[in-house]
Amino acid sequence: MKKYPLLIYRDEVFEDETRAGIKDVYDGYVKLLSIWNDLNVGECSDLFTLAANASKVYSDAFQANVEVPETVGKYQLNKSAFLNIIDVPVPNNLYVQARAITKMPCFGYQNIWSIKDGQVIQDEEQAEAVIHSRNIYANNEEQEELGKACIEYVRLSNFIDRRFTEIPWQYFPAPPWSLVGKHFPNIAMLTLEVEQLRIILEKL
Repeated sequence: MKKYPLLIYRDEVFEDETRAGIKDVYDGYVKLLSIWNDLNVGECSDLFTLAANASKVYSDAFQANVEVPETVGKYQLNKSAFLNIIDVPVPNNLYVQARAITKMPCFGYQNIWSIKDGQVIQDEEQAEAVIHSRNIYANNEEQEELGKACIEYVRLSNFIDRRFTEIPWQYFPAPPWSLVGKHFPNIAMLTLEVEQLRIILEKL
């Protein structure tokens, strides 16, 4: 007896690419946090925001750490006035690393990574959920039957399309099926055209 839920579709290419992509983002965040810590402008609390808007995050942190002298010569200054006359450094390596991370395919999965005790932490449960997010499970026989049929329908359609492009046609013949009914876009009720299929198979 089959046990449900039953895995009926698994995208292994997506799994491999996503697993590698998640590792790239993790490694990128580790380097980004190291660069940030070397700037000595305080702790980073949000990796995603730092990567997405590094210039503003750094500028805000730098200005928050500026010590304002009570007076310059005989003039008193408030903090906003003082900040207007100083230049904020440009940590180019921080910006380059942040920009590199934002271009990574898995950057958008922001709930996977966080900072704890000054270290980049990866939530493995969240990561695995993303890696396997294209898996499809059936919870009963009807779901299994229809789900597998749809998966096979896509596979066969792509297979036929590919094989037809490989045949050296002198002219493109009529498809070896006819439309006999239609209820939904891109889904058709078909009947097999036997003689037409024989003609096509002779080309192989």
